Order: sequence, then C-alpha cells, then structure tokens
Amino acid sequence: MGRISCLLFIGAVLLALTGCALSPSYVSEPKALEAGRLPPPDIALSVPQLGPCTDSSDRKLHLSSGQPVTILVHGCNGSA
Repeated sequence: MGRISCLLFIGAVLLALTGCALSPSYVSEPKALEAGRLPPPDIALSVPQLGPCTDSSDRKLHLSSGQPVTILVHGCNGSA
C-alpha cells in the first residue's frame, strides 16, 4: 500500500503543477477607465511631505473647496 500511496501523491503533484502551467494568461481590459464624478478642483495647495502618490512631478493637491477632504496616509514610496 505504501508504494501506491506514493505514486498517487506524485501523480497528484504532477497534475497540480500541470494545471498551473496550463492556465490562461491574464488579458488586460482594453477599455479605458471612466472619469469619476468628482467636482472640478478650484484650489491647489502644497503641504510639505504630503502629495498624490503618482510619478508626476506636480506635488500639489488639487481640491474642491465645496467638498470635505479625506487624507489617507498608507506608507507610499517606502515611508513609515
């Protein structure tokens, strides 16, 4: 019985590895994202050590003065 169990285990492992190797590759969604329904910004301000988490060189925050502001700090760019 030990030899059969070992062969079944090896077969199960090979089957699992084959299933992973044969899975279809990821295809990205070609449609562009919709623009949000946020009001247009009417204020731009700079706060030291705070800015949008993008690759843009513009570190200003663009806000709408008639809307509340929520700031989420999640440790972007290797910060604590």
